[in-house]
Amino acid sequence: MKHKTRRCSECAHVFLPNPRVKDRQVTCGEKACQRARHAKRCRLWRQDNAAAAAHHYWDFVVSFRQRYPDYQRSWRWLRRLREIRETIEGSLVDLIPSLERLVERGRNLAGDTNSQGVQLPKMTTEVAGWSSSVAQSIVKALEQIQGLLGQLAGASGKP
Repeated sequence: MKHKTRRCSECAHVFLPNPRVKDRQVTCGEKACQRARHAKRCRLWRQDNAAAAAHHYWDFVVSFRQRYPDYQRSWRWLRRLREIRETIEGSLVDLIPSLERLVERGRNLAGDTNSQGVQLPKMTTEVAGWSSSVAQSIVKALEQIQGLLGQLAGASGKP
């Protein structure tokens, strides 16, 4: 079966149309081309349907805002909370493995000898043991925070 190539109506690059769409596909798969075509089609629709477009704000937007006066404020607040949660989750993904490596190093130093078999001073081993236990406590706390963030994401219905 031979496939015909087409030229994108936006960027003029040659592309192979999706076989399920066939002759209806006029843009390549690039998001910028799809957005440009959509914007052009919206402009044409508004020109052809000027009466409908002229009253849209008053017919829909104003009445919606009167029915739900706090909608935009709560939407912005929830969006900011989601951004904060995602930032914290991203930081935890990097931070927890680093702390776990630190715990392992502290445990290795807390032994009486290091990897070369050299005897370490007692103070060094005590500090390393204490540091390792503190880092382990921090890792556990961060894992609990990570679990709570997962529950929060599930409760808000957002992945």
